[in-house]
Amino acid sequence: MPNNSFFGGVKIKNRISNFKSEEFFAPTFVSINLGRRESEGYVPTVSVGDTVKIGSQLGEAKGGSGCHVHSSVSGKVVKVENGASPLGESVPVVTVQNDFLNSVRLDLFPETRAIDVLDSDEMAERLRLAGVTDRDGEPVFERILRYTGKIKQIVINCIDSDPHISVGRSFAFEHPKELINGAKLLIKAFGARKAVFAFDENGAKAEKVLSEQITDRALIDTVVLKAKYPQDDENMLVYSLFGKAVPAEKRVIEIGYAVFKAETAFNVFNAFATGMPVVNKLVSVGGDCVNAPRTVAVAVGTSYEELIIYCGGVKQRCNLLLNGGAMRGIEQRDIRLGIDKETDGVLAFFKSHNPQGSCIRCGRCVSACPMRLMPLYLAGKAAELKFEECEDFGLKRCIECGCCAYVCVGKVPLVSLIRRAKKVLENENRAEAEAKAAQKSAAETKVIDEEPSSVNADGE
Repeated sequence: MPNNSFFGGVKIKNRISNFKSEEFFAPTFVSINLGRRESEGYVPTVSVGDTVKIGSQLGEAKGGSGCHVHSSVSGKVVKVENGASPLGESVPVVTVQNDFLNSVRLDLFPETRAIDVLDSDEMAERLRLAGVTDRDGEPVFERILRYTGKIKQIVINCIDSDPHISVGRSFAFEHPKELINGAKLLIKAFGARKAVFAFDENGAKAEKVLSEQITDRALIDTVVLKAKYPQDDENMLVYSLFGKAVPAEKRVIEIGYAVFKAETAFNVFNAFATGMPVVNKLVSVGGDCVNAPRTVAVAVGTSYEELIIYCGGVKQRCNLLLNGGAMRGIEQRDIRLGIDKETDGVLAFFKSHNPQGSCIRCGRCVSACPMRLMPLYLAGKAAELKFEECEDFGLKRCIECGCCAYVCVGKVPLVSLIRRAKKVLENENRAEAEAKAAQKSAAETKVIDEEPSSVNADGE
């Protein structure tokens, strides 16, 4: 198997050496958003005053065909309202007050049949009901339904490229058997040949622990790659593992490789082994403002504030709060918001990440970009509000890894400008699609109204 190094990227000192996570702690309230994006169209299935248990359904996609969203604590629903997602979009949010009884939904059952008799459709349905998603909230069941029989290998990504995060390594270190069995379930669901667990040099200890639990190397294998950011990006990962470059305008899964986070493999296993939906997750809490950085197993919907207090509070004024890693995390304005299923890190920093510098045309961002783009031109066009011209420079291919901003001598907010361009064009495309749909609906209604009514043989 090739062990290549992708173009560009940056070397960042890892700040975490302890892979062990802390015990789960129960928050007083959880605020669970029903989707990161407004366009996902999730709706609540509960009302204020309802009593819920751990695993009770709180929401679902419009039409009932998407992943379910569940309560991570038992207690009473105290709010159902629109609030902000980590991406800053307006989405439905359900707030539950914890009664600390830890009552669990009673109709959750493990899958008792052998894996060999399960078919892809019923495996996908179980994962849909369990609310299992992967990076960026993409439902795993949708991938299974779309790509079954088209996948060569499953890749379980245990790499934490961001210096402040240790989630993939922690899962491999603490739950190796669960991850291996989750990988086997994904192999079966997709009809793939095998699975490989990917680590980098910083996760060598975790790789050793997991490797000792593997009994069939022809089916499950491990690889340790060079520690370089963003090695955990699926495009970089597949190139490093297999020497396969992903063509422009295509996704990794479309060329035969299905990449999943280590936590996703764990959640897949849990959905079949216990029937429990996704209600807890690992989050690395850190940054130079946090007194006692650590990785915590916590209920989905726990507020940033409670997490930081649990980790010793702050030692100095926090000017930057991020959901995600230091390199590509999303700035948060409200410390009371809750984490979601995609949150890997909550980081608090003294220094703001909003420089307002000027480009000096040094070209370092071009050398660092792993997608071989020219960030200075992308950001320049975005700064001039020429968003459509950004597409000529590969806007859609940008993975927002932050390498360009990391090496920028002029301290230009490259990633922020590029994200702004993407957001503006996304909103314009959505508005255009909605307008076309409305015109089509109006035209169809007009045709129906103009159709002559039928008459019987007597002309009545």
